Amino acid sequence: MEVFDIWIPLWLLVVGGIILLVLIVRVLFAIPLVGDALEILVFGLFALPIKLFVILREARRPPHLDAGDYRLEQGRDIGADEQRRP
Repeated sequence: MEVFDIWIPLWLLVVGGIILLVLIVRVLFAIPLVGDALEILVFGLFALPIKLFVILREARRPPHLDAGDYRLEQGRDIGADEQRRP
């Protein structure tokens, strides 16, 4: 397991916990936040790393998994009528 696979989910857990704590305090004590812009910023700070984590994880995968070797004998003969088709 690489360091990348450990730290990103851990960081997301910490940020998610902070967001949840802020929302619980806001609901329990009826404390308004600075405004909707702050809520959008906090949500963006939580959602952006998730998107980056998924993009980077998918980018590290091999682009194609080959099914095996192919020999010329595995092909089929092309008839005269198939050769004339564009």
